[in-house]
Amino acid sequence: MNLYDKFIFKSRMARTIFFVIFVGGLFMFTSVIFKSLCNEIIFDYFQFPCISYLESAGILSFGYILAFGIKFGLLKPSEPAVQKENIKYMTEGHKTNCQDNDNMSEECKKNIDMMTAEEKTRLKVELEKRCGIK
Repeated sequence: MNLYDKFIFKSRMARTIFFVIFVGGLFMFTSVIFKSLCNEIIFDYFQFPCISYLESAGILSFGYILAFGIKFGLLKPSEPAVQKENIKYMTEGHKTNCQDNDNMSEECKKNIDMMTAEEKTRLKVELEKRCGIK
């Protein structure tokens, strides 16, 4: 039994629903905390009228959009050519040559030796489709 079998949410839909509920619950929680803090500390001290839950959610949403909009605007755009070279450099050390016999187990070698020429051709085509191995 691997880790994936132990994982509760195997389908994408279940993980998506869980994520939306989690983020929504976190947003509701922060809105309630923000409303309470504003009403009890800030607005009570300055004698302003209290804000509602929806107003606190709107203020938090606006602040989130404003903060991440400014952050996005301040980011320097990267040059695509330099970015591709960096990715190529970073991934070269992690690549393994799957065609080397050193990477195959003895059982795998025996199974390949027992295959017919037609089965080897089908395996080769399937590996090219899936992994890009030629």
